[in-house]
Amino acid sequence: MIDLIIQAINSNAMFNGFSTLAMYIGGKYLSASIPPNVEKIFNYPFFRRLFIFFIMFLAFRDVKKAAIITLLFIIIFNYLLDENSKVFIGNFFGYKKIENNVENLKNSVITSEELEKAKNIIKRYNESLDKQKIRISELK
Repeated sequence: MIDLIIQAINSNAMFNGFSTLAMYIGGKYLSASIPPNVEKIFNYPFFRRLFIFFIMFLAFRDVKKAAIITLLFIIIFNYLLDENSKVFIGNFFGYKKIENNVENLKNSVITSEELEKAKNIIKRYNESLDKQKIRISELK
């Protein structure tokens, strides 16, 4: 019984496709070991979309399905869910566009929790500078 269920999941192209898509979305956390010169390729939207297509092709083993899912991905994430897009649909789901105006930041109240977080970041930054000075002095 369990073997039949597992076999059905293994042979389901949609499950394979969406699990691959989930891997792609979460893959940014796994890509920390990619050298910076290679990462520059991902700055170009064409190459990012091409890699999405390759991932979808590996998942579906079908060019047509891969192209359709890639187009859907581009439409959904680059247009419908992008706050800067003219066709942003997040308003229908209760999301509001985030305004990053300097005036809003000037008028906002800083909480004590935010102040403590900022102090901790500055402390960690200063500690990393101290470690770098030690490494530089060890080299001399």
